[in-house]
Amino acid sequence: MRRIFHATAVASRPAVPPLAGVEGFFTNGDPAASVPATVVPAWWLNQLQEEFLSIILAAGLTPDANNLSQVLAAIRALTPTNINQVTFLSSGTYTPHPKLILARVRVIGGGAGGGGATGGSSGSSGGGGGGGAYSEGTYSRATIGSSRAIVVGAGGSGGAFGASGTNGGLSSLAGIINANGGGAGGGAGDGLIAGGGIGGGSAGGHINIPGAGGSTGALGVGGAGGGNPLGTGGVLSYPTAATGAYGNGYGGGGAGAGATLNGRIGGAGTQGAVFIEELIGS
Repeated sequence: MRRIFHATAVASRPAVPPLAGVEGFFTNGDPAASVPATVVPAWWLNQLQEEFLSIILAAGLTPDANNLSQVLAAIRALTPTNINQVTFLSSGTYTPHPKLILARVRVIGGGAGGGGATGGSSGSSGGGGGGGAYSEGTYSRATIGSSRAIVVGAGGSGGAFGASGTNGGLSSLAGIINANGGGAGGGAGDGLIAGGGIGGGSAGGHINIPGAGGSTGALGVGGAGGGNPLGTGGVLSYPTAATGAYGNGYGGGGAGAGATLNGRIGGAGTQGAVFIEELIGS
């Protein structure tokens, strides 16, 4: 289908005039009853033409005057017939399915490690690692392009005796959507209580949820790690545990270590992830 192609056509669509008369249906008229036949104005034909062309163009087809089935082909192309799940647990390259219509992308940053505790006569408490952020959005094939780099953030390591943990890594679908990793939990010397790390922030998604910050514990009890919608932080850690509790799921922050006489290592955060659900046309 092509737009009208004739010497009497104009290059730009005329404005719709003020509407008058009755909104309803066409009639052939009835001369005996003095009912006139319906006049078909140009503005109404332009509406019909553009409605059909918008379907064809949305499907990425090139209008063709000799093809009388383009609207049908476009509707089929725009109607999802399958859902394909693509999971990235390590960095790589995302190449969309050839018949991709829309992609729902979920990105989770890595969880941070909890702080270590030195121990000693007074006890000490490492802070919990912050949770990685969560970001979600839906994007067209045109927005994604032929391929995009994927980055999956690593989980942070737990801190050694008295040392802070390490930050969680950023996860992203390059140039479109990203989720930062959580901030490291602080390490604590004897008699000290360290603060928890901040949660990661996110950007680019239609839904952006920051990771929860790690908590501050009490003397001898390590702070809990922060979480997000797809991961939970490590729980409060006591001196009886060899290390702070690890994060869970994707982007969960590790708990800080709790120590009395003997030093303890903070819990590790869990890695991030990128999940892509492809709506595929026929």
